Amino acid sequence: MKTYTSCFATVLLQEQEEDDEYHLEPDSYPHPDNHACVLSGIEDQVSKFHEQELDELRNGPCQAIPALYKKTRSVFTRELSVREEKILFLDSIKPYEVLQTQIYAIRRLFIPPAFALIIEIHIVLH
Repeated sequence: MKTYTSCFATVLLQEQEEDDEYHLEPDSYPHPDNHACVLSGIEDQVSKFHEQELDELRNGPCQAIPALYKKTRSVFTRELSVREEKILFLDSIKPYEVLQTQIYAIRRLFIPPAFALIIEIHIVLH
């Protein structure tokens, strides 16, 4: 996210304008640790979308992951009445393909891999 801030600088003028040197006054701009980010409505919705998706998964780890993603996405887009907000929201959330690994890793906390598969892998390795 691009942000702008004001600060003071001293300029050492050179013969060529492109060679001018700018030196920021250290006390005139905020330190990176001392800033307050303000989320837009869409960023807040995206955060809530990901939280709700993970909560749904924790509450029902046996449900189909792609269907869970689509259902949660549909619920959130239905709440947005302005077309541009829907487009911005859909453009801002991570696609299923990006979240897939994270979601399945969380699911594995509740449902371990199939025992038969573990035995097959163990047999193949020996």
